[in-house]
Amino acid sequence: MRKARALELMVTLGCFAFSLNAQMLTQNIATIKTGLRFGGGLSQFREVGDIDSVLYRKNDDKLQWNTLTQQQGGLYFSGAIEIMYWKWFGIRPEVAYATRGAKSQEEGNVQLHNIAIPVSIKLKIPRDWVVEPNIFFGPELDILLMAYANLAGETSELSENHFNTLDFALFGGGGLDVNIGNYSIIMEAKYSMGFLPTGKAKIGRTSEFTDLDAKSSSLTFILGLGYSYGNLKK
Repeated sequence: MRKARALELMVTLGCFAFSLNAQMLTQNIATIKTGLRFGGGLSQFREVGDIDSVLYRKNDDKLQWNTLTQQQGGLYFSGAIEIMYWKWFGIRPEVAYATRGAKSQEEGNVQLHNIAIPVSIKLKIPRDWVVEPNIFFGPELDILLMAYANLAGETSELSENHFNTLDFALFGGGGLDVNIGNYSIIMEAKYSMGFLPTGKAKIGRTSEFTDLDAKSSSLTFILGLGYSYGNLKK
């Protein structure tokens, strides 16, 4: 009986604390901004190592994992909701479509098509300026949709057996918001570093695969347009 009452009391206190915290955060919301963002940048694989497993073969040409060390261009499109709890602090969840990959030292490249879900903690100077500088950082979850190899002038879809579906990354960057009424022009640059293995390699001549040490990183430049729903703080 005492355990049941203690559990009931803990649940009640937990619900009260959550409700109080949510109410405090809601009361402190300064602005909510939605926006569309697009851009591009460079990505590459880090810590590729010396595994000479063949990723893709086309006639006499082949792509090997240990040659994929050069930077590859990519695109970035996203939608975001920015919630500024105070004039200097906010959180921005985002859903993005991003292409990343790497070029071979010899010939060809690999391109990965991802859904990226970054959540930014945004800090800025608490002043009502037309041009507002800011910095941001946070975690990111990447979900692989498909992968392609470009070799000998042809593009082919790669088997999902060669890649891990998920990656966890950390990122940081800075930017400028140019405010014109309720609209904002957004200019940002960010660097993202993945921590989970990007690909897999075959073990010898068997059909088994093992994780590589190769990990993804990218530098992205972003231009966007946002709309602010005004000062919501009461």
